[in-house]
Parts: sequence; C-alpha cells; structure tokens
Amino acid sequence: FHHRHVLKSWGLWTQVLPLNENLKFTLIESTDCFTNVWESLKKYIKPLTEFVITLFKGKREKINMDVYHYLFICDFLIFVILFAKFDSFVPPDEATDVSEYFRLQQSRKFTLSYVMFLIAQFLLILIDRVLYLRKHLNGKIVFDIVQIVVFHVLIFLIHPLSTNRYFKESLFPQLTFIIKSTYFAISSYIIRFGYP
Repeated sequence: FHHRHVLKSWGLWTQVLPLNENLKFTLIESTDCFTNVWESLKKYIKPLTEFVITLFKGKREKINMDVYHYLFICDFLIFVILFAKFDSFVPPDEATDVSEYFRLQQSRKFTLSYVMFLIAQFLLILIDRVLYLRKHLNGKIVFDIVQIVVFHVLIFLIHPLSTNRYFKESLFPQLTFIIKSTYFAISSYIIRFGYP
C-alpha cells in the first residue's frame, strides 16, 4: 500500500480502466520525481532544523543546581570498571584479570589496548571538566553528540566483533552502558538548563 501511495503522490499510478472505443486519452507530461520527494522531505527536515537551532541558540531556564559531580562519578565508575575488569572489553588473547594486573604491573607490561582505553576514558573526563570550567554549553552539546555516536558504535559494533562476545553476554559492558546512559541523562539536564 505504501508503494501505491508513493506512486499516486508522484502521479505515476494510474487506474486500470476497461478499454472503450469512445474513451478519450489525455497525455500528461511526466513530472520530476525528485522535486516531489524534496517537497515531501521538507516537512520532516524543518522541525529537525528548528530543534537544532533552538538547541544551540535557545533561551534556557537558569537553575542554580550543580550536577557536574554526578557526571564525574559516572565517568569515574567507568574508569574503575575499565581498570578492574578490562578483560571484558578486549579479545581473549589480550585479557588481563586483576590478579594478572598486579603481576603485569611488577613486570611493567601492559597491552596497548588496555592503555588506550584508560587514556581515552581519562581524556573524556578531562575534556568534560574543561567544558564545565569554561561553561561552554555549545561545546558540551557537540561533545555529547560525538560521544553518543562513538560510544554506541564501540559498544554495539566494535566490541562484539573484537571480543567475539555478544553485548548481552557481557556483564561489565552492560554495566558500562547503564552508567554511560545515566551520564547522558545528567548531561541532558545540563544542556536543558545550562551551567550554574
């Protein structure tokens, strides 16, 4: 039915009529289908562009409640999970447990992916702190959008491919996802009401 509706809206669907000798045919020139598609898409694009403009330039209610420490707690908990249960986030051949961590610490050998994960999480905490101290709300919006996209690609695409474990089978990535979702909810509060 959708296909028929689209063809009718573009003027490409014709009713089947019985052949009649006295029937007159009218030839209609074809219309550019891309123009019709663009006109149809405008009604969906316009609210999206208005939302983005309001997001970056809209007036915000000011509430003097500082929730940055909750963001820091969420990021710090993710850092602790990465530190303690890193074997849930890497392929089995690179896995290290907490007991192996201390052995590796004595021998000063760390896997590259372990170090990269810890540095990346530390940089996320650092960037978030800089944006908070500068009270740069537009930077926070862009940072969160990029962080949402990258986090979801990592947790739902790259993690299962690299570890050969499904997301639903890995407890600590699920816990990380819940904590990061809480982080994004608190962050949306900051975006909605601005920094104190």
